Amino acid sequence: LFRDLSSNQLNSLPPTLFATTDQLTHLQMSFNQLTTAEFLLPCAKLETLDLSHNHLKHLVPDDMLVLPSLQSLSLSSNALLDVNLLSAPSGPIGQGRKTASAAECFRG
Repeated sequence: LFRDLSSNQLNSLPPTLFATTDQLTHLQMSFNQLTTAEFLLPCAKLETLDLSHNHLKHLVPDDMLVLPSLQSLSLSSNALLDVNLLSAPSGPIGQGRKTASAAECFRG
């Protein structure tokens, strides 16, 4: 299941927004004004997530622990100060170094 909510000037979403979409695998949320990713809590089957061009400042383990199937994550053009994946799952996104600065995470 694919959802594209890009370019809607969204600044927040209720945590229950995707509660009934347990089959969601691809989510485009780019070009909004989001400051948090808490709305991802019920998205356990999500494989692709685009949060680029938002206003995210921190990405914490709680945001990622609920995404065990995540394979592709785009966070470019945010105001990220740090990305702490200390408690991240051991899936494709959680492998390797556990903590890095935003600049280190997004080098091309």
